[in-house]
Amino acid sequence: MRHYPKAIISAAFLGLIPGEAVATTTCDAIVGPSQAHTTIKSAIAAVSPGATVCINNGPTADFSESLVIEKDITFVGTNGTPTIGPPLTVVEALITCDGAALTIENITLVGGDNRILKVNDCPTIVKNVKMGGCSQTDDGGCIYAHNMSSLTLEEVIFSVVTTTSENGGLVYLNNSVLTANNMLFDNGNAGGHGGAVYGWDSDMTFSDVEFQDNAADGNGGAIYAAASVAGTSLKLTNVAFSSNVANRGNHLETDNVDVEFLQGSADSLATSLVYDLVLTNADRVVLHDLNLSGPVKISDVVDAEVDAVMWCNVDSALLLEGVTAAEVHNSFFIEGATHNIDVESGTTAKIRNNHFLGANLCSHALIVDDTSVANTYNNIVVGYADMAMTTSVSASLFVDYTLFEDNLFGNHNGTEGTDVVEADPLLRDFIADGDCGETFGVYVGSPTLEAGKGLNPDNTTAHLGALGGPDALQDLYTTSADGDTSPVVYDCDDDNSNILPGAIDLCNDGIDADCDGADDNELFNWY
Repeated sequence: MRHYPKAIISAAFLGLIPGEAVATTTCDAIVGPSQAHTTIKSAIAAVSPGATVCINNGPTADFSESLVIEKDITFVGTNGTPTIGPPLTVVEALITCDGAALTIENITLVGGDNRILKVNDCPTIVKNVKMGGCSQTDDGGCIYAHNMSSLTLEEVIFSVVTTTSENGGLVYLNNSVLTANNMLFDNGNAGGHGGAVYGWDSDMTFSDVEFQDNAADGNGGAIYAAASVAGTSLKLTNVAFSSNVANRGNHLETDNVDVEFLQGSADSLATSLVYDLVLTNADRVVLHDLNLSGPVKISDVVDAEVDAVMWCNVDSALLLEGVTAAEVHNSFFIEGATHNIDVESGTTAKIRNNHFLGANLCSHALIVDDTSVANTYNNIVVGYADMAMTTSVSASLFVDYTLFEDNLFGNHNGTEGTDVVEADPLLRDFIADGDCGETFGVYVGSPTLEAGKGLNPDNTTAHLGALGGPDALQDLYTTSADGDTSPVVYDCDDDNSNILPGAIDLCNDGIDADCDGADDNELFNWY
């Protein structure tokens, strides 16, 4: 089956952490007890631009000094992990970089009552660094980057961060570029927006990152990204959000920023009035291969594409509002509260190859309103407590190639086209128990197989539901974990090579060997 990522990183999972050995370093100057330089400032003054200053850890090492960097320089901790700071007086930042290239590696930075790092027009790399004791009453509790700075954070740990009264509890960017890899943003707090990270007119890229326990009194509990002009981007790959809170956008809020969120997850602390992801005023939004348990709002976007698992959501799982062209495909909407997809404010949406599994807990799979248009096909729609798909008089709903079953007040009130049927989809491994943890394949003989429009990845006629159609995961049709001849999409037990479609199914042995769901009354209906 498809892989749906959960939380992906914890502090213990970080690759290198402060204190681990680093590669042999050529030192242009060494700072430390019994060294040529006993202060970092004296070493900076002595070396040429581009030099490497090694900071030697030791039992009597004391680097309680603030630094201003105006030449290209690299700081590397040696003989363990030395600590820079806290400074003896209140300063704007422990380290300030102005118009130079700065690298900091294998060092602990302690701000005390100060921000740790402020960079102005500086290409800055921070790797294998622990930042602690950040405090700031202005923007950027730990890091402030502005004026065309490029900031790379890799394997950075934030510890003991106190509240900033403005934006960006951990990191604030203005007209800069951020790249963050393999790290945890946690316990950031902002009195304004962006509990962990705030970006203004700043491209940001996050890979293999977790945001956990961040909070904002304003919007964007983990990330807030906004821009004054189009073309700014936010890219997230293999990113997990958990337990972040805000006034709106518990995990993420964007405004006029193009978003690409691939292969990640987000839990939910949302109420019906608070969305976990709020993505607005962009040219392009892509949410791909995600596991989301909280509601998502996409508003005033030119082009939006969503494929995700959205389960047990509060209120609407997905609100599409004023989207010029939206496409929702190969997604699972499972056991939501009121309705799964809400199409509003003149949105034009194509909704295809999805599983809608209401379990008689959710009222509607789809609501279309406010002059919006929804073209739907290749969907499985089962178990809704009200009319499954509904449209207002001012909107338009078109339904083709769809299987409906057990929808208490009707299937739809739109315009019906080709091959709309009401039948048992023969779903396997799904029970309406609220845990949202099952797989969602179908048994051999299901009327959803090869019943749709278009093709599957193996060039057969498209299946209905999220496992079919041209954008279904290729691996579902080409791989077999148990080594038999049946690929994942058709195999009801891909851990046992003796169980596959077409196998001999012995009677009364308690095993459905041929995946038809019929042995020993193993097939059951949950509705």
